[in-house]
Amino acid sequence: MRIAVVCTDSNVVYADPARCPARLRGMAEALARAGHELTLLLAGPQMAVEGVAVREMRLPVTAREIDWHFSQVRPELVIERLAPGRTECTAAARESLVPMLFDVADSALADEAAVAALAAVCAEAAAAVPGAGVIVASDEQARVVRAAIGSTLPVDVVEDAVAPELFRVARESVRAQVGTRLRLGVAERRVGFIGPVTRDSGVLDLVRAISDMDESGRPRIMLIGDGPARNEALRAAVEAGVKLTMCGRVTEDELPAHLSACDTVVVSAAGGALPLLQAMAAWRAVIAFDSAEARRVARDGVEARLVLPGKPAALLAAVRELDGDPSLRGLLGEAARLRVSRAFTWDAQAVRVLELAGALVERSRAV
Repeated sequence: MRIAVVCTDSNVVYADPARCPARLRGMAEALARAGHELTLLLAGPQMAVEGVAVREMRLPVTAREIDWHFSQVRPELVIERLAPGRTECTAAARESLVPMLFDVADSALADEAAVAALAAVCAEAAAAVPGAGVIVASDEQARVVRAAIGSTLPVDVVEDAVAPELFRVARESVRAQVGTRLRLGVAERRVGFIGPVTRDSGVLDLVRAISDMDESGRPRIMLIGDGPARNEALRAAVEAGVKLTMCGRVTEDELPAHLSACDTVVVSAAGGALPLLQAMAAWRAVIAFDSAEARRVARDGVEARLVLPGKPAALLAAVRELDGDPSLRGLLGEAARLRVSRAFTWDAQAVRVLELAGALVERSRAV
């Protein structure tokens, strides 16, 4: 199938991991590996990428230019990484009569204005594009989108995913660099926290839980992520006498080394499925806050420990259980890695995307 992946956000540079959403890159690479004829249409200057056809779109991006690219590529399916208020690709698809999937970026759901703009784009697509649909990364996002657009377009969940081979063995050189930079002790025990650091993420509960452990046996917290509650978490840790290392946002290249430095990893309740999948792919024993999304990814006691949010005592019990049982940590870590490798790689998610796309193509042919 000839597939065009479109992103009109000029801040995105595909060849730069720091400026390209992992979801966009992962999905594109998986579709190319599956043998599809893939073309990336990206706004602004881009760098060449081996094995991927990248077409630059001049700024400001116009529907006319996208339509011209479509005439050259002749896609049978368009997947747009939808940013707030961008209608150019929808207009081009209307002119070219190409089925399209909107992959909704987080920014397109950031506030009421962004959601209203999304609803307008979907209404335009429903009226003019023969075969259009929406994919999102979580049940919560699906709920928001369905509330905004009703039955205008079908909305389906395609969770984020990872490439487990990136997490199997953290490169020794990178591990040494991370350990030196963060001044990690050789024999100390560590509990990681990965994902957005917000007041409702569970990070403050983790600090409280660790503070309730015997002072001599408290593990260090490694905070892998950033967010508005980072200073509050640091202040709470200092006041409670809990050792806490602020790692900040970590690049994909260094994330395996950070995770491998942790004995157990607690996953933010505010980060969607991706931080959970990353920790599971790294063979870590994982504690996640119980939710419908977490249960879609991991089973309690099999691939992870699921605890109720807002219950520091339950979190403390899970931390203590895993801290004192290396064999259990190993069993959970192995089961977690296996689960991710079978069901939550981008190759698996690409199959799901193509199933949804096939239904859209059939729908467009029936129009």
